[in-house]
Amino acid sequence: LPGHGGVLDRFDSLIVATPLVYLYYLYVVVGCCTV
Repeated sequence: LPGHGGVLDRFDSLIVATPLVYLYYLYVVVGCCTV
């Protein structure tokens, strides 16, 4: 909900986004160099 949660909302989205960024990093950096 907009305007609800504040820092916790941002923290929750960070928990969701971090593994995605990590997998993207692995795919781009490791994937491009090994294939």
